[in-house]
Amino acid sequence: MLLINIVTFVTCVLWNQDLIKADLPPEKLFVEALKCREQSLATRDDLHSIALRVPPETMSGKCTLLCMMTNHGLVENGRYNQDNTYQFLKKHFPERPMMVRDMEETAKNCQYISDKVPEDYQGTCEHAYILAVCIQENLKGVKM
Repeated sequence: MLLINIVTFVTCVLWNQDLIKADLPPEKLFVEALKCREQSLATRDDLHSIALRVPPETMSGKCTLLCMMTNHGLVENGRYNQDNTYQFLKKHFPERPMMVRDMEETAKNCQYISDKVPEDYQGTCEHAYILAVCIQENLKGVKM
């Protein structure tokens, strides 16, 4: 429980400070989250939180993250996919030599974190939330 509280705090700080900027404007994030609404039972507040890069604290919000990650291949068959995460980051961040290295490190570091997640949490909404925090934490210094 303490880990989840720490993860929630870190995510709130990072998303609220808008330290990470990519070609994912709020309206695009909203549309992506909306695609998952029926499956995750996301509320309007969940969708708005995601669009504003404020981590949803509800289970439906976390499940929306899982759906979005699955749709983009960051999670496949309940498992984190390091290579697809790297490709996703490359697609949504302008390529610069230092950024590419940061994206590679982020994908690798999140694989390490994902491997530490207990087996019964793999592929769950909580797992997606942990991955979202990992990505945010690893790219926290990136500003476009």
